[in-house]
Amino acid sequence: MQELIFEKILNPYFQHRDGFNGINKYVKEIDYAQKLSFENIQKYQLKKLKRLVSCAYENTDYYRKIMDQSAIRPESIKSLEDILKLPILTKETISKNYNQLISNNLKKKEIIKYSSGGTTGFITNFCMTKDELVPKIASIQYFDKKAGHKFGYWMSLVWPATLDYKINKSIKSKIRNYFSTRTSALYAFEMNEKIMEEHIMLMRKYNIGFIRAFPTPLVCLSEYIKNKSIDMPNFRGIVTTGEILCEKDKTFIQEVFNCPVYNSYRTREVGLIAQECDKAEGLHVNVSNIYLESIDSREGQKQLLVTDLTNFTMPFIRYQIGDLGEIQEQRCSCGRWSPRIKELGGRIADVTYSPDGKKISSITLIPNVIHASGIKNRVQIIQESYTEFRILIEGEVKNNEILKIQTENMEKIYGKNIYVKHEIVNKIPFLESGKYQFIKCNIHKKVN
Repeated sequence: MQELIFEKILNPYFQHRDGFNGINKYVKEIDYAQKLSFENIQKYQLKKLKRLVSCAYENTDYYRKIMDQSAIRPESIKSLEDILKLPILTKETISKNYNQLISNNLKKKEIIKYSSGGTTGFITNFCMTKDELVPKIASIQYFDKKAGHKFGYWMSLVWPATLDYKINKSIKSKIRNYFSTRTSALYAFEMNEKIMEEHIMLMRKYNIGFIRAFPTPLVCLSEYIKNKSIDMPNFRGIVTTGEILCEKDKTFIQEVFNCPVYNSYRTREVGLIAQECDKAEGLHVNVSNIYLESIDSREGQKQLLVTDLTNFTMPFIRYQIGDLGEIQEQRCSCGRWSPRIKELGGRIADVTYSPDGKKISSITLIPNVIHASGIKNRVQIIQESYTEFRILIEGEVKNNEILKIQTENMEKIYGKNIYVKHEIVNKIPFLESGKYQFIKCNIHKKVN
């Protein structure tokens, strides 16, 4: 009864109050699309792609210009393969053509501006309307439920990304959280004993049965629970996202929490892209929202291109998101025909350590150091020892105040007893795989 009340009454009420209408209806569409045959998925996605390309051509200066230059018209898109006629959309292209990418048939007050977390070294600015957020919210609800989340029951968020910490900041947010979203957040900026004990206490208090987390802090929490032999509530499922989940960590987390762990691929720009099912044979693409391609990258790797089928305000067509993966189109043993991502590989970021050996998630450094100074250059942070760091900056730095800000913010995270050295370099090299390692740790000693 509790689950039904939250799913059918309380959640829709708060969603409507906040201007997000039709979420439950779109959840049904996601479910419908996931159950289609491979042939019908292609027909379904082609219909959506045609509409997106047509709107992009009619309403954005950027797409009209590049399509006219190549003698492409919306009606040129007759199959999914015809998307190859359109150029790849890079982060640099978005930065240079931001205003030209925004649809000109909307009022300014309808457009909501966002930015990515910048884990590739670049912050990507983008925008959409509230109506276009609905499919993204619906996707999270649908796939979280598939992984064990139940409406009306508390969820734990183990999260180092500071951009998302807006939960319970106002009376209005607290009311919504208690009567709708029911999320207990662990600010995983630094996983020390006090923070973990407080969150474990909340897990017990709210009888939490579902976790959404970044792998790095969740492994830290799992190690602490195991080492202390702490009895935990019965968990129904865990979803990990934000970082690559290796098989060893997945197995360990499953053993500690005694529940299945689902690897999920989600980004700020386009929302939930794909997620594992209980067969763990790859990540099922969210075909109602996303058309996914993989193209050849360096060293024979496959690079993912994402087309957001739901954002008409700022169309992202063949968006080079910066992650690697191969797409498999065979039927999954779960029965679904939706394409799956095999061996998802993303940008690399090592775990870093405080001077006293505590693990600190690298994701923490992105907003607080790499981008906090407002620097536009590509940056790489290298930890040489527990107290020594090098910050490489690609290209000229015109304002030395940037270096000062970066150092101060590093000291806020790691303490005053560290040494930070800045190096201005011509080029920060990519790895052989084509991935960009924005944070690197050269400490080889294992720290528990």
